[in-house]
Amino acid sequence: MKNKTILALLALFSVMLSSSIANAIEVSIENYYPTPVEAGNYFNVWLKISNREVSPVVKSSVNFKPSYPFSLDPGEEKEIVIDTLGPGSSVTKNFKIRVDKEAKEGGNNIVFEFKNCESCVVNQKTMSITVMEYQTMFDVVLQEVTSEGVFIAIANIGKNPANAVTVSIPEQESFRTEM
Repeated sequence: MKNKTILALLALFSVMLSSSIANAIEVSIENYYPTPVEAGNYFNVWLKISNREVSPVVKSSVNFKPSYPFSLDPGEEKEIVIDTLGPGSSVTKNFKIRVDKEAKEGGNNIVFEFKNCESCVVNQKTMSITVMEYQTMFDVVLQEVTSEGVFIAIANIGKNPANAVTVSIPEQESFRTEM
């Protein structure tokens, strides 16, 4: 009977310890820029990794998990390893992420996986990132060519207004630009 009680207490202690280890670090988005992110471009996300325990966490890691519309360029680090994170302390780490050019406008989920140690269980943190389509997009059409000049039309076909438009015509043979 005494051995069964000791085994039961050890099992309970083991469950409590593994539960504590499973929740030792907390991951949250500190900031992302630009806000909102633009489809087809990059943004930086800063993650705050906090140790909520009273003892240090050793060899914890955070991984970016590619999921549409977010990805990393080849060669970009997808994992951050933190050798030691002291009790009650936190660290901020950065990821540079690409947004697919066809990303839908509005909230899109980004996923990070994290674990407290090399052999610990992997947890996930899902967060919403606001995406907007290209700010402006233009269509340029040659309207007319006469002895007086060339006339072109520029149309804003994007969803957002344009504050200014610059047109450059490179130097060419048999074509002269004048103001």
